[in-house]
Amino acid sequence: MAALTHLYKNFFQDRYGPGHLVENTDRAYNYLEKEVKEVEHFDVPDLLPLGYHQQFFRINLRLLKEEIIPIEIFFPLFLESAQSVNPPEISKWRAEWDNILEVIREITPALTGFAEDEKAIEEQLQKGNYVGHHSREYETLYHPHYRLFDASRANFLKKRYL
Repeated sequence: MAALTHLYKNFFQDRYGPGHLVENTDRAYNYLEKEVKEVEHFDVPDLLPLGYHQQFFRINLRLLKEEIIPIEIFFPLFLESAQSVNPPEISKWRAEWDNILEVIREITPALTGFAEDEKAIEEQLQKGNYVGHHSREYETLYHPHYRLFDASRANFLKKRYL
């Protein structure tokens, strides 16, 4: 199931990484531990590159649950990744998104709910809220339990543990 909102989140995450999520490291660590402990389904790939820049990758939390990657290695690298991003200004992101949207219109103009999603994203951006979220449908289908890592740290984890 693809929707414009899912594509938006993918491209947004590639440009902004996880920085918008980490305001309190203790809370982020505790939430990560809780999520790994409670989650039963992991349907996303172990390592998924994002956007066309591929600056960031989604790293599946299954790798923590199954103790393939120790949390003591994972979490500090996650924090370093969050601090590594130099996100574009919102005006530059909007311009980039407009260019991405033009390509999406050419390639996949028949996405379900395209017009509604496009309008919702535009309204969100006009309010200065540029963070994308997974829809309930997406979460139900794919169980997206992951953290974002910059390319260098994702590649380190890939070489060492995968």
